[in-house]
Amino acid sequence: TSRGLVPVRTAQPATWALVSVVCGSVLLMLVTMQPQYLFPLVWITPLFIMLGLQCLLTGTHSFRGLASGNWQTVILSALAALFCGFFWELWNYRSFAHWEYDIPYVQAFHLFKMPVLGYAGYFPFGLSCLAVAGLLPGGREVIEKHVLSGTTAHT
Repeated sequence: TSRGLVPVRTAQPATWALVSVVCGSVLLMLVTMQPQYLFPLVWITPLFIMLGLQCLLTGTHSFRGLASGNWQTVILSALAALFCGFFWELWNYRSFAHWEYDIPYVQAFHLFKMPVLGYAGYFPFGLSCLAVAGLLPGGREVIEKHVLSGTTAHT
């Protein structure tokens, strides 16, 4: 289980949220200037921005369970994205209209058409999906009620 793992707490969460939004925005702009080196930031910086905004707008964020050592939501979101990504890449592989990847420095060891290291981008993608869900109206309640409790949402 992911409960009881290392707790992650921050002093002055509003300050960290503002720093996260500002740094995330600056880093995203830097990607446009040096994309050949900074391209991995495209997967990470939206997460910083969304979590910071979530905290500034609501006073909390989708990763609040980390403060008590509960990593369940974070781990499950990242793994769910990796699981989905595996199937997206599988379906992409023989598709007539498919993605062709040109990822600098990792163009070896492909699984389907994606370089194996490219699958690491699905982890922050899953966390970003969680952050987006937390920004949507009613999203926090759905996450708390269904994701954290392990039940299935019925809408």
